[in-house]
Amino acid sequence: ARRFGRSAVLAGRGDRGAVVAVPHVGTLSLLTAGACPPNPQELLLRPALAALLGELHNEFDVILFDTPPASLYADAQSLAFRAGSAIVLARKDHTNMADMASTTRVLSDTGTRVVGTVFNAI
Repeated sequence: ARRFGRSAVLAGRGDRGAVVAVPHVGTLSLLTAGACPPNPQELLLRPALAALLGELHNEFDVILFDTPPASLYADAQSLAFRAGSAIVLARKDHTNMADMASTTRVLSDTGTRVVGTVFNAI
């Protein structure tokens, strides 16, 4: 159920139980985004995000957040700042080098460590 995702956890309407194991994929677990909140930036600035990250760091070696495009929305910068590091994704025939450079610079300027890039050729 989409309503029990990250947005519900950050809004206080869900808990750590919203993270579910993905069957037959080793130790992979997933926390969906949940319902689209009317105030995504406000949710990302709440102390609940730091609390969730703390809980997840105790259980998982790697935590990945999928965000809307960083060049269009501030969600990516907010999440990356709170997480401390980011992987920047480029999409063939959609992402230009100037946007990649700008996104990487903005993330670095806010103290986020860019740990890698992914090129999606599909």
